[in-house]
Amino acid sequence: MTNLPRYAIYFAAEPGSALDRFGAELLGYDVHRGIDVAFPAGIGLPPDWREMTHDPRKYGFHATLKPPMMLTPGKTESELIAACASFAGTPRAIPAIKPVIDSIDGFVAIVPSVPSSELENLAADCVREFDSFRAPLTEQDRARRSPSKLTPRQRCYLDRWGYPYVFDEFRFH
Repeated sequence: MTNLPRYAIYFAAEPGSALDRFGAELLGYDVHRGIDVAFPAGIGLPPDWREMTHDPRKYGFHATLKPPMMLTPGKTESELIAACASFAGTPRAIPAIKPVIDSIDGFVAIVPSVPSSELENLAADCVREFDSFRAPLTEQDRARRSPSKLTPRQRCYLDRWGYPYVFDEFRFH
């Protein structure tokens, strides 16, 4: 495993907003302030909730639009930041969803109640637009995705885009 930084493009609620506070309380951690916070009282969380939220806590309450990647040689963080600013400045429809709680492959997530083509297009645009910044997957990174458990299409996406759940396999959560 390398110590090089990885980058991703996430949807994240505005720091301090009601959605941000809700997510921080569910995870038990405020990623913006770097502090533990109390879980919400009175909603009947299971006794092992702290353990269940251990991994998501380090990323904060977010949804992935461009999966984590290492920068390809010759690209810099400042170039990626400039590309993000340019992308964010491009006029486009702002996806709006009605969120529901559901299970995705054994983990609980907040997902759109109905598919959103605007949201799917935004995620697809992020995957394409920022792919020139993505270093090719190492064999170790590819193996970590358990390609033998993926569908042929997902393996194709993994090899081409560095992640199996893009485009028609994308699930906003």
